Amino acid sequence: MAAVAEYCHRELTDVGVKAVVPKGGFYIFPNFEVLRETLIAQGIHTCEQMVEKLFRQTAVSVMAGGPGFLRPETELTVRLCFVHFDGADALLESERIGRGTPFPEDFVRTHCTNVYDGIKKMSRWVINLLSEKTTQKP
Repeated sequence: MAAVAEYCHRELTDVGVKAVVPKGGFYIFPNFEVLRETLIAQGIHTCEQMVEKLFRQTAVSVMAGGPGFLRPETELTVRLCFVHFDGADALLESERIGRGTPFPEDFVRTHCTNVYDGIKKMSRWVINLLSEKTTQKP
């Protein structure tokens, strides 16, 4: 799970999303504040509205952070679970690689494909929205 967590963190922070590397568990709680200005220009003011837009445009489903996680409704955070993959396959491969051996770069792409694809879609979504922000400026 650490390899998947690190992948999610790296890909999202590389496009400006803030997040802390999860130390355990199966989710990350990224903050999309980097998109606030662009989203407000589109009439989106809450994390719930943001996750609806994300789903409509990418088919990636996450939970809005907001009050359900004791966060303000207008905070652009989400709970992103990264367990949508064949755990048996990933476990077998991790055992084959061996304990203490770093996983190859393509581990998540090869053995956690749904997570890999979903994070790539989210990253592209962020990049696209940020490019809209720059093209909207006079």
